[in-house]
Amino acid sequence: MRIYLGQVPAALVLATLCISGVAHAQYAAQLPPVGPSTASFGPYASSYYAQGGATQSSYFAPEAPAQSQSLTGPSEGSILTSSGSAWTPPADVDTCCDLCCDDVGTWRDNTLFLFGGEAYKSLGDSDPPIGFQSGYMNSAGLVGTFNTGFSIGLERVRGQIGGSYGVYDFKGRDTVSQNSAEQQTFLTLGVYKRSDVCCEDRIAWGLVYDQFWAHQWGLFASELYVGQVRGLIGYATSEWNEFGVWGAFHTTTDNSVFGISPPPVRAMNQYNVYWRHNYQFGGQSMLYVGGTDPADIGSWLFGFTGQAPLSHSLALYGNFAFALPGSETGIVGSNEEEWYFGAGIMYSWGAKAVSRTVSGPRGLPLLPVANNGQLFITN
Repeated sequence: MRIYLGQVPAALVLATLCISGVAHAQYAAQLPPVGPSTASFGPYASSYYAQGGATQSSYFAPEAPAQSQSLTGPSEGSILTSSGSAWTPPADVDTCCDLCCDDVGTWRDNTLFLFGGEAYKSLGDSDPPIGFQSGYMNSAGLVGTFNTGFSIGLERVRGQIGGSYGVYDFKGRDTVSQNSAEQQTFLTLGVYKRSDVCCEDRIAWGLVYDQFWAHQWGLFASELYVGQVRGLIGYATSEWNEFGVWGAFHTTTDNSVFGISPPPVRAMNQYNVYWRHNYQFGGQSMLYVGGTDPADIGSWLFGFTGQAPLSHSLALYGNFAFALPGSETGIVGSNEEEWYFGAGIMYSWGAKAVSRTVSGPRGLPLLPVANNGQLFITN
């Protein structure tokens, strides 16, 4: 399969705009008319519950005991909860802070399922000696993922585990293995703590181990087995924005991959800074940029992840990443460049697809399951 890289940036921008637009339209169609609120929400109330009903989005209110509701919709000053019932907070309740500690729920409530398409170009798609055609080689396929958060007996620190299985190049390749599809499995396991910005807990962190297996990987249909440690720490400056750093560092290497580059091969070391933003319609995005180990093929990289809810249980997701080499533009640079793009739909088993603040829904895993954009391959 060939994907012309000159068309990729425009396609990514278009896809991102479509995801955000569709999700916003879905929510706008569901929101009931709400008049100016007369309730007092305290000094720390978020803008979700601020006065000025024209911009108020009641879908992001926390679950609360239901009061009586007329057939015409929520009364003035009330909040529409996730179950669809109207609730008017007492005058002495600070909606953001007094109700920020939602029920975390069980592991089932904090499980996500994702299904989508992916395209990527890795080290396995380069052919030494570097030739004119090999710079256009890449893989595309379908992938299914699950990711869940669970209690480990601590109040705020939780465990997470997730995995994915993907099948690529359904019709094989025009190289060594012409009749077999490539198969990949990622496993992610670790611990994390989400921030709770409404309760003035602004620090989020996570530490996971990623293991990657691949069958029929690259031009020469190799068997690949590598791993990395990945970590993140961030600080929420407001309900809308979080800034921090994340990185990945290789652990195991693989000496069995021949024909592509001198062995061993391993995961690329990454050092990134990021900005996470929460949108009023309940979506989130994260933009990051960083560098790699001087010994790696890549020189610097950048990427994006985004999620836009369609309902409390469904959301669209999209992400991309580029690892750009320091080599000159042309045949060499196009062969050493690595990139990744993925998009699809996410299902939240516990109806936690909407994010009210940048801290995200309590209990959900903080770090995503690794993919070909978070585990680049180098030698």
